[in-house]
Amino acid sequence: MGMKIPLLVVSACLLNFMPAAAQQPAKDDANGPFALNVGVRLVEIPVSVQSSVPSTPLDNLQRSNFQVFEDGVAQDITLFKHEDIPLRVGLVFRVGTLPDRKERIDAAAKSFVQESNPNSKTFVLDFDASPYYRSTDFKQGITDMVESFVDAPGTSTQNGAAETNVKKAVLVIANVDGNDSALAANGIRSLLNYFQESNDITIYAIGLQTENGKAPSKTVRDNFTQIAAKTGGDAYFPVGITELHDISRRIAHELRNRYLLGYSPKNLKTDGAWRSIRVSITSVPTAPRTIVRAKQGYFAPTE
Repeated sequence: MGMKIPLLVVSACLLNFMPAAAQQPAKDDANGPFALNVGVRLVEIPVSVQSSVPSTPLDNLQRSNFQVFEDGVAQDITLFKHEDIPLRVGLVFRVGTLPDRKERIDAAAKSFVQESNPNSKTFVLDFDASPYYRSTDFKQGITDMVESFVDAPGTSTQNGAAETNVKKAVLVIANVDGNDSALAANGIRSLLNYFQESNDITIYAIGLQTENGKAPSKTVRDNFTQIAAKTGGDAYFPVGITELHDISRRIAHELRNRYLLGYSPKNLKTDGAWRSIRVSITSVPTAPRTIVRAKQGYFAPTE
């Protein structure tokens, strides 16, 4: 068997890994590109649409196939794109220390990066190795560690192009069950909630069995599922570690096949309140059953 590589070493390599997959050309509908007037607020929603049987992305939809509702009020879709854009991606691990287990998770993480857009930028947080894992001020510690990921201004991608209006996603792979230490369990939930507070981050979560074979508790499963769904992502709970590779590839493919919808909200109040979002699509003859994933809302700006 080949040499085992520690997670942090693999993580450093992932930052510069250039996958062979070619970037897909951008698509828009016949109405042409969208031009935003200065001073108009635009809400952008990355949307994933899949056929449930078989489970494959639908990549031939047009603007007319989508409807967007904010707080139950239909909105006018003024931005529509379907393109494989680079992302800023966070990989967060809390997986234990068993060598064979770490090796499989490292391989799944590498596969995720290989299947992602070659110009995506990857940030890695190994929760087990973090000095903030046992910090009494966990949230402040996490804030310090991921501030550059969430708040940093645009930088150059690997091909030298400037990042503009960059989209962000986080993949959390963690084993937390009901009998785990309160700090670890609450820490992972705090981390997920922290990312959820940003209006423009999609969260995917994979809840693993612990090293001694205990499955995630119902509370953990519910938390992971609800938080991921609110951001337009999804949660997975594989029975065995061998499923992790296929799940990672599936998430990478989904991120590369998203639609980007945008609208200027009819509610112009700047009260900081939560605005619920619902995205639906019209019937697609080739896929009578579809799964739509989009963030479920956002916090309005304040004065």
